[in-house]
Amino acid sequence: MEREVKLKSFIEQLVANAWPAYVQQAIGEWRLRAAFGVTKRANSVFTAGAFPDRSGEWMSVADDFFQRHSITPCYCVGDASPPELDGLLDAKGMSLWMNASS
Repeated sequence: MEREVKLKSFIEQLVANAWPAYVQQAIGEWRLRAAFGVTKRANSVFTAGAFPDRSGEWMSVADDFFQRHSITPCYCVGDASPPELDGLLDAKGMSLWMNASS
């Protein structure tokens, strides 16, 4: 199972690197992405990999990033994202827009 998640993470990283957002900010393995609010993909948090090591402050860092770039908070959650992420985002009142696995 862990090998499968690592493979999915590697593939998701390749895709993200092949089509980067105009602005990117690393936060651990994740990337905060902004591109003038044009697409959800390029204006989102790329969450493949472990939670950022920021003492739980990663969500505040992401919120500040979105505010600075005047875009609506959006998280790109996939099979390589931490399983607990959906619950944390749900608790914050965020809703599922599209399932990346579909």
